[in-house]
Amino acid sequence: MTDLSLTKQEKIEIVTALMQAKQAHDIEALLALYHPDCVLEQPSLGVRSCGHEQIRPGLEAFAHHFPDYERTFDGFAEDNETLVCWGQASMTLTGEIGGVKPNGARSKVMTFVTFKFDKGRIIHEGHYWDLATIARTSGVPAELFTKSESA
Repeated sequence: MTDLSLTKQEKIEIVTALMQAKQAHDIEALLALYHPDCVLEQPSLGVRSCGHEQIRPGLEAFAHHFPDYERTFDGFAEDNETLVCWGQASMTLTGEIGGVKPNGARSKVMTFVTFKFDKGRIIHEGHYWDLATIARTSGVPAELFTKSESA
């Protein structure tokens, strides 16, 4: 069930707190903003996580691979159920991906994110970004980011 009682400004405040916690790699603060039954989807990475138990390892891996992640929001729109945010993310890929070491170059990509809320927390997040640009800038094949169908 989607929470229709939040104002657009309240939703933006929750999303801004999420962005700040993500940039600080504060996993506990992030989980506090996600509803326990939250669904987090990142189609370009082939990721769909449900609930805190599945979301936590993904957040930890993201913090490890993108330690300098920064994001800006350029705008917000909503219908009664969904808040959409768009802007730019910049990050440097670190560590190895599928045995390939990235080149250390910083990527900048346009992104948009959709959010739904329940009881003042995020119940659904859909994060969309240009993985091909991040891979190309980092010097690694984009296919290394996505989950294998046999996994």
